[in-house]
Formats: sequence, C-alpha cells, structure tokens
Amino acid sequence: MRYVIWHCGRDGSNMLLSLLHQTGVAGISDYEKGGYHVGYEAMSLPEFKQRTTNYFKAQETPNGVQGCKAGFDYVDQIRKFVKNWAAIDYWIEGFDKHLVLSRYSKTRQAVSMLFAGHTKQWASYSPTTPYTPPTYDECAITSSIAELVGRETRRNTYLDMMHIRYKPIFYEDIVKYPEYILADIMDYLGIHEPYTFKGAHTEKQSDPLKEQYIERYIKTSRTFDYVNVK
Repeated sequence: MRYVIWHCGRDGSNMLLSLLHQTGVAGISDYEKGGYHVGYEAMSLPEFKQRTTNYFKAQETPNGVQGCKAGFDYVDQIRKFVKNWAAIDYWIEGFDKHLVLSRYSKTRQAVSMLFAGHTKQWASYSPTTPYTPPTYDECAITSSIAELVGRETRRNTYLDMMHIRYKPIFYEDIVKYPEYILADIMDYLGIHEPYTFKGAHTEKQSDPLKEQYIERYIKTSRTFDYVNVK
C-alpha cells in the first residue's frame, strides 16, 4: 500500500511525517528522506519509474507500507524533467491513499511562510547570531495568503477532477490532538499493526514578532481568520 501526504508549505508536514515515522509501520523508514524526490535532471520515463520504485522500496516498512510527502507543484517538475505526461499518470495513480494537509488559519500560515523565506530556516531554528527580522508588510502577507489559497485550490480541484478520494488533515488538529489524529490516519490507511506513539514534535520558528504581525494584520486588514486556532 502506497500513500502520499500533499502539503502546501508551513502546514505541519514535518510534524505529521515525524508522527508516522515513529510508528515504525507507516511506510516512513527514513524521516529525513520522507519528502519525495528522485532528482530534477532530465530522465526517460523508464528511468523515472525505476527511481520511483527504488525510492519507495527504501521507505517501505516491514508490513509493506510505503509513504511520502509531496508538494503538489512537484507534478509540474515531473512534467519538466521527464517530458512525458505518462510519468504524471504513473506517479499519481501509484498512490492508494491520499492525505491532504491544510491550516485553518491562513494568516498564521502566510506569516510563517514569510518568516521562513526571510531567514531561510524551514524547520526548528536556534540562531547563534542575531538576524534582521522581516519588516511588517501587509501587502506581502495578503499576497502570501492568496498564493497559499491558490495552491490548495489547484491541488484540491485536480484531485476532485480525477475523482481521487482523499482525507483532509488540519495542522491545528495535529498540534492539539496528535494521538487521536494519528490513530484516525492509521485507520484510514488500513494499518492495523501495533505501533509506537511518542508524541508530536513541532518544528517551527518560535518568534513573538510573528504574533505581533498576525494581530496587526487581522486588525488593519479587517480579515476574518481562525487566528486563535494555534
């Protein structure tokens, strides 16, 4: 059984990957390589298929489960380096289950995206030297929200058009109810073997300035958001 976690950025994909990895039976043998990647250089369709097979065999847990996370923009990358639409069909049709990640609060997600892009730190961050924080920019936050919404809309529309059934997962629910969400996902994936749960590990930049920017944006833009759902 093979599944994919579709993510759009700053929506808890690393945390979910960590939860699935720690179970020992959810097809994520190597957490560091949990993000699907077989190269960006030009390759033939047979080579792409072989690399994909090798990737998932390396991730496979003893119970035969194979998993990964992927940004939906990777579909465009496949088309560019394989130059064969059949590669996209082969890749997507290879998944038996689909998990779709989102966040309730797009403002929090957008601000987090802007901070991560500015500091170039996409996981936990403990700076040893001072860094200049990004300047508050309402237009940049609005643009980031629009981009994130656009990514999710494109992803979900494609899956719906292809009649692919998927399970929506929200970052905030993982943070608040990690054990319950994990159990729900394992049931959805059809994994019934005993598994390990050690708790959720959050990889995020903790910065009070983020909260100031979020509160300021909500007030000045008069935008409704699930901002209190953290």
